[in-house]
Amino acid sequence: MESPNVHSNRLKDKLMARMPELESHKKGRDVLLAFKEDIGTVLSQASDYSDAIILSKAASILRNQILDHKSKFNGNFDEQCIDNSIPPVLLQFECMIEHGADIKSQLRFGASKTDLAMAQLLQYNCYGRCRNEKATQRHSKDRETPFPVYTGMAILCKDQKMTSGWQTWNVFNDVTSVFSKLSKYPPTVGDEDIENLEKFVIAMYDRSSTAKYVDDARLELFARKQRSYKSIPPTRAALMQHLKRSAYQAGCIWSQATVCQPETLSPADWGWTKEADIWKTCWTTLPPIATNCQELTFGRPAGLHFHLLQQVAKN
Repeated sequence: MESPNVHSNRLKDKLMARMPELESHKKGRDVLLAFKEDIGTVLSQASDYSDAIILSKAASILRNQILDHKSKFNGNFDEQCIDNSIPPVLLQFECMIEHGADIKSQLRFGASKTDLAMAQLLQYNCYGRCRNEKATQRHSKDRETPFPVYTGMAILCKDQKMTSGWQTWNVFNDVTSVFSKLSKYPPTVGDEDIENLEKFVIAMYDRSSTAKYVDDARLELFARKQRSYKSIPPTRAALMQHLKRSAYQAGCIWSQATVCQPETLSPADWGWTKEADIWKTCWTTLPPIATNCQELTFGRPAGLHFHLLQQVAKN
């Protein structure tokens, strides 16, 4: 049996006639019914919702989302590593802070590189429990976002050469214009710039060297000055790949960090190779040392020693 249609106005009148303690409050096309004794409590609770309480509730929601979202660095930066490392709610909140909470601003700007970087830093630096007795807090391995991990590795790798690099730059001003070109979009570096970079790198390893090219400096330091393999400059092939990655990071990424719609270039032309949808660093275009120096394995005559040293220096 189908239920008969109920007229909303007649139903309201009947309810209020049966229950005199009810009051009707009209809001647009809707009519709200409430008991008289509950009105004061509801109004009191509504007036107590200050900005501090709203911020506290928003922070509590975001914090729970951050702590529940897990991501670990597996050694590779794939295409989805940034999106998978931060909860969507955190990124939306960061976008609303920077661009505005209205829908038009969200559609117009979307998630910029600045938003992604800030969201990753918040995710990485959130602690489940802070210990007051410790001056520093340990980061959780379950919340490792790509941006701070990559930055930390870059600083760690270059820390040993940082002081030497600054000192060399102070006495080798020709390289300043090259660094300026690398930091602008699109990055452009000519043959003269590459020669200055080679001289700069050589000076970082040996101020007294008269070599103009890094490959010659490697041979001089390794074969003649008996430097260890870790204490000689990189090959020209490796230096060129490093130059491309630096230009891509500084010129294509960092210089456009505040641009709403930055232009993008393929990393394939700037020191990376793509294997199974994962971008991997191309360290050099030269084959491994063992491939070019098989004579070391078979013990060739002493007359070939200098030739072998040349091969090692070039690779």
